[in-house]
Formats: sequence, structure tokens, C-alpha cells
Amino acid sequence: MLWSRLFGFKKAISGGFLISSRLSLIIAASTIGLELGVITPGINASIIIMAVITCFVSPIIYNWISPGHLTEGKKTIIIGGSSTAVLLARRLHAHGKKVIVIELNKMRYQEIKDKGINVIQGNGLKRNTYQQLEIKPENYIVIETGDILLVFGTQTAFEDTRNKLG
Repeated sequence: MLWSRLFGFKKAISGGFLISSRLSLIIAASTIGLELGVITPGINASIIIMAVITCFVSPIIYNWISPGHLTEGKKTIIIGGSSTAVLLARRLHAHGKKVIVIELNKMRYQEIKDKGINVIQGNGLKRNTYQQLEIKPENYIVIETGDILLVFGTQTAFEDTRNKLG
């Protein structure tokens, strides 16, 4: 549950299963070494503490080193960084969707970035902003102005969603 905000619920649970098996092996090996007299109780405690710290820090370091390229694959692009747009981005991310928010205001851009949401500082009215994002037929574009919410998608994107909904 600790990592669900950062990685999404599904990835956090699956990562937890992988990490728990690694942690169990390290603790078992350390206990065997202690019982055989190969290591001291202090070294045993150190090994267990390092294993626990590694299990918590490794996912963050991996995500930092290899975050995945923003412009690849299916994505939803949200133009405007209002609270509604951020809520939508969080909910889409929780469902495993790649989301990019485009925000013009530098302070708001930093606030959104600090929340762990993929955000680009740019003008949603400029063509070069969309060229940088490499928009594909399967992408959605959401324009959120605070008063109006517009969703655009291609035929491919709508058909894909309709097929998943049945």
C-alpha cells in the first residue's frame, strides 16, 4: 500500500510479492549463517536491516533511473493543470494509463510535478508542444479549462475503449 500512490495499486502489489520472496531468502541465509556460527548476531542484524532498506529503496531508484519514455505508446494528454485535471490524471494513472499534463504556469507545473504526475511545461495552443509529444492515432487529448472539459480521440482510440467496455 505504501507504493500504490507512486506506482499504482497493481504494480505495488506485484512488486511486493517479488520483494517479499527476495527478503525471505536473505533472512533465511542470514539465519543459517548465524546458526552455523559463520556470522555474529551484529552482522546478522546488519544484513537484515540492509535487506529491508534495499527492498524499500530499490523501486524508487529503478523508477528514477528508468522512468519509461513519456512519448511512447498509448497515452492521454491533458491540457490544463487545474485540480480537476490532476484528479483525472491520478485516476487514469491508478488504472495503469499513461498520462501527461501540459501546464503553462510555472508554479502550477512545479506543484503537479511534486505530486508525481508526468507534466510538461508548455503552451497547449502551440503546435510544437504536440509535435514533441509524438501524438499517435490511439492517443486521447483532454482539454480542461476549469469551465469546460473536452475529450478528443481518434477512431482507433474510441474503438479500443468500446471493445474493452463490451
